[in-house]
Amino acid sequence: MPQDKTWLGTTQAGRMLEVNPKTIVEWVDKGLLPGIRTRTTPTGRLQLNREDLERYADNLNEGK
Repeated sequence: MPQDKTWLGTTQAGRMLEVNPKTIVEWVDKGLLPGIRTRTTPTGRLQLNREDLERYADNLNEGK
């Protein structure tokens, strides 16, 4: 089955934001990633929308 490139797992999202994947889960649980669409796979894994996350990372980098 081809991988859906629209969604990133917590490991990929963590790499993008340079944080531990567990931190991504905590941030989502606490509502600290506003505007980023998420979904849960049938196996219970959290995924984040790639486009939303890229936009968020770009905004973080602009502030540096």
